[in-house]
Amino acid sequence: MRRTTGTARGSPPARTLPTIRPRAGGGGGPGAGQPRRAWPRRAPGRPCLPGAVPGALLLRTTAQLDRERGDARAVNEVLTAADARPVFSSDDHGRGVTAVVSRRMRRAVVTVHGLPPLEGRDVYQLWLVSERPTSFRSLKVLGPDPAADGTSGPVVTGGLDEWSYAFTVTVEPTGGSPVPSSDAVVQLPLLALGIGS
Repeated sequence: MRRTTGTARGSPPARTLPTIRPRAGGGGGPGAGQPRRAWPRRAPGRPCLPGAVPGALLLRTTAQLDRERGDARAVNEVLTAADARPVFSSDDHGRGVTAVVSRRMRRAVVTVHGLPPLEGRDVYQLWLVSERPTSFRSLKVLGPDPAADGTSGPVVTGGLDEWSYAFTVTVEPTGGSPVPSSDAVVQLPLLALGIGS
């Protein structure tokens, strides 16, 4: 009995294809005759992004979302506190400050409204004013047009105590100031809540 190897009975023997080698300087299209460049290897477990900019953008977006979620949780904790109380103040021009305060948590959610856009390079700045001794703690630089640039709030602040006197808004140079450099544009006293002296 004859034994066959590699081909079926009656089929022509398999042919070995010749090896085609590109000729130096000849045709074959762009890059013919040139060694292939290997793709750069990436570390295991790391996403292969097309560039550093998308990666930085992704990290920045993730950080922003985390920050916004944290801000929303902080706002909700104050607004839903059992002792949360709203208080507001406004002047004849409609400029004002509104706050929801929890004495137990010693925290407040503050927003401003009715502030007209500023000209030049000035910005609004929100402060917590305390007494004995008188001190000013910057809560946020609001921007030149809080209603349009989204800086009007809500702003969450903590550390309220019996010496916390008022929330105040002033006009400051670009970037804000370490202490107020002008008179208050609008002010919300905290005496009605029994916090200030």
